[in-house]
Amino acid sequence: MNPFCEVAVEQAIRFKEAKISSEIICLSIGPMGCQDTLRTALALGIDKAIHIKTDMRIDQSLQPLSVASIIKKIVVKEKIDLVLMGKQSIDGDNAQTGPMLAGLLSWAQGTSASSTEYKSDQVI
Repeated sequence: MNPFCEVAVEQAIRFKEAKISSEIICLSIGPMGCQDTLRTALALGIDKAIHIKTDMRIDQSLQPLSVASIIKKIVVKEKIDLVLMGKQSIDGDNAQTGPMLAGLLSWAQGTSASSTEYKSDQVI
C-alpha cells in the first residue's frame, strides 16, 4: 500500500469510527502480491477486500482510464456512495484515476485534500 493510499484508508476508518459510514471496502487491482496489501487494510479495520487479479503492469499496460472503469463497475455493483483514494500511485505518478472515476460516475470530486470532515451528508 503506498503512502497516499494509507491516508485514504485511515480517513475511511475515521469515518466509520464516527459512524459516518457503515462499511469500508478496499479494492486492489494487480498481481497476487496485492493480497498482502489487502490483508494489511483488513488488519487496520477495513470490512471487505476486493482483489481484481491481473498480471498486467499497472504502470505500463493498465492505464488510469482502465483502472477507473474497473473501479466504476465495483462502485455500481456494491452500491458505494463515497470513494476515497490516494492522490496518486507511486508507480505511474499520474494522479489521473480519481478524476477519471469521478467523470465516469458523474460525481463531484475533491483532489489533494489535506483534511476532510462530514457535515449534512456532504464531505467537506
